[in-house]
Amino acid sequence: MKNVQRISTLFLLGAMVFLLAACNPPAGSDSDTAGAFPSGLSVASPTAYQASAGGIASRAVGGYASEYEVEVAEIDALLSATSTSSCGFEPAEFLSSAVNAACYGPSIAYQNHPDGADAAGSPPTLPGGDVGMWLEADATSGNACAADQLDSRLTGISRRASASLKGLASMVCVALASGETLPAAGGSLDLLTQMNALGVTDTSFTTATLTHSTDSSGDDVYAYSLAFNYTPGSSDYDIGVAMSHTPNGSTSGLFKGRMTYHVNNDAGTDSNGYCAGAGISDNASLVYDRTASALNLEMRSGRYCGEEDGLNASNVMDPTPYDAATATGGWAENFNKLTASFDPDDLAGDYVYAWQAGKGDSHSRVFNAHVSNDSSTGIPTVEAFFGFGNAMDSFSGNIEGMICNWAGPGNSHTPIDAVQHQVASLNTTTGVFDASTSALAYAPANNCIQGGGSFTFDINGDGTLDGGDDVTGLASSHSLLTLNDIDVNGEWDEIEAVVSLPSTPTYP
Repeated sequence: MKNVQRISTLFLLGAMVFLLAACNPPAGSDSDTAGAFPSGLSVASPTAYQASAGGIASRAVGGYASEYEVEVAEIDALLSATSTSSCGFEPAEFLSSAVNAACYGPSIAYQNHPDGADAAGSPPTLPGGDVGMWLEADATSGNACAADQLDSRLTGISRRASASLKGLASMVCVALASGETLPAAGGSLDLLTQMNALGVTDTSFTTATLTHSTDSSGDDVYAYSLAFNYTPGSSDYDIGVAMSHTPNGSTSGLFKGRMTYHVNNDAGTDSNGYCAGAGISDNASLVYDRTASALNLEMRSGRYCGEEDGLNASNVMDPTPYDAATATGGWAENFNKLTASFDPDDLAGDYVYAWQAGKGDSHSRVFNAHVSNDSSTGIPTVEAFFGFGNAMDSFSGNIEGMICNWAGPGNSHTPIDAVQHQVASLNTTTGVFDASTSALAYAPANNCIQGGGSFTFDINGDGTLDGGDDVTGLASSHSLLTLNDIDVNGEWDEIEAVVSLPSTPTYP
């Protein structure tokens, strides 16, 4: 096991999150906690809401609160706890994984494909995960598909981030609850004994330190290092979290930093077998900068071959994919990248989220989204664009267009100048996002059009062919949003009118 060695390389690194926000320090917390720990740091989808219970959330809309704020409250509860019995967290959340919503990318039956000979099957089917937002809403949750897919994809990321932050907050919790004082500049605190005394199920801590220093500019730097062995059942994981955090000394609640985590599994592999025999490490990094006007962040995560930290020279996850000759420690699958700039008070702002399932894919899947809130009711609305972008090692945030035949007969990966587009708002009666505008429908052919011939496919995702010539209404056109770049600036006019691609923050 390599917890201590791995943590030593991560010790001065920092933070992974999808949604972050700065909140005031919780009532009753130690006076220096707000500076030493990024109180209010959390992760959740901006379209994930739940029934508000017990007054946890202060900004509930119609009885529903964002999961983001609920997570903030749970972390703040750790920071303000007065007993070590309230300082535990759930390591099982480090094993969470992303999934697709049922409305996104179902396996689609087809017949008489216009671009090539049908595959075997009666009828043959297109693989799951490749056709984008196929239905307007998810049949189970009722959410508009854009909201449900963001929630589903980000569940794994958010739970791992939550576990990371709660693990670090547990260190503050056991220190303050046991009467310790957080270290002054030049000091450090070893909390290994207190962390093991928590009795976290199936967990043995090997490192738990907090160091306070100053950088060359005289700014405070709080460095956290947490490592433990987690052994649920017959499985065995080495897990480490590290954070380097700098508060803005002149303004309370403003800060910047970086956090990383790794989850090593010596016996694990990726789904395509690139990592066979080498083990895997699920790694993530996030750089964050909370200013007076917005929270800016970039988060990356991926599954890497071997017990690699996956970090590049900038101390963020390296998007270089695995190569047997040149990059044996590269990522093999599930590389994610989130860049966002938003108001942490109401989550209004711009979000770019992209993922690439396998290292050999030609393109990434991409959401560009903008969240706004009604000025009188506070009801949030998300306007989302979905399409395909460059592979993750050259991804810049832009959607290149729509690929309508990713894996079917005679498929082409040349995007057309169109995207899927959906606008949805929170329904304060049901707690789900209802779609008001949807431009989603197309035929799974290279030109995205059915053609009016004998080509039929499962338009409603029920597993059966929808027979008849042009039953989908897509004989001569699709209903995707057509894109233009009239000003020739390299961005689609229809998207940039709504979404301002967020800039990437840096740290230090």
